[in-house]
Amino acid sequence: MDGVARCISCLRRERRHDHDVVEVEMAGGARKPTLPPELAAWRTLRQVKEGELPAPVAVCAACGQPMFTVEGELPPLAEWVFALPSGPIVVGPDGVARDADDAEADQKIEAHHKPSITPPNGASAIVLASMLAIVALGFGGLISLCDCPGVALTLAAPAGAALAGRARERR
Repeated sequence: MDGVARCISCLRRERRHDHDVVEVEMAGGARKPTLPPELAAWRTLRQVKEGELPAPVAVCAACGQPMFTVEGELPPLAEWVFALPSGPIVVGPDGVARDADDAEADQKIEAHHKPSITPPNGASAIVLASMLAIVALGFGGLISLCDCPGVALTLAAPAGAALAGRARERR
């Protein structure tokens, strides 16, 4: 079987004969998933299970994500293994977990990666936004005191630069 496989994430293209790479048409690898790679692959395989995507034919050498046939015909991967602390989860070419309840496998993988996708504490963002609002109000007050906004900005610019410098030093 001959065909061309393309990575859904980094757009790598490979000309293949069965499971062997004959030629790399586009190297790919510059784009990475926004999620942890294993979680992104799991969610892609969920799309395979739902019938939104065909069976994956390879693992991308550049980013580790599933590759799919875009030209010709290629044999599907036999399985995809997700290593978890509680034990591996094996997924078939149809996107369904083998030797495990599919819903339980979904819960385990999502829970395993939840700490890496949970946004950090928003307290620092609130403080930063408050400081920026105070600075903006200060600039607005200076501008309103002057007949010429250009003069007010000229007077206020060194103060703004000093505040920005102090904020960088704190990091």
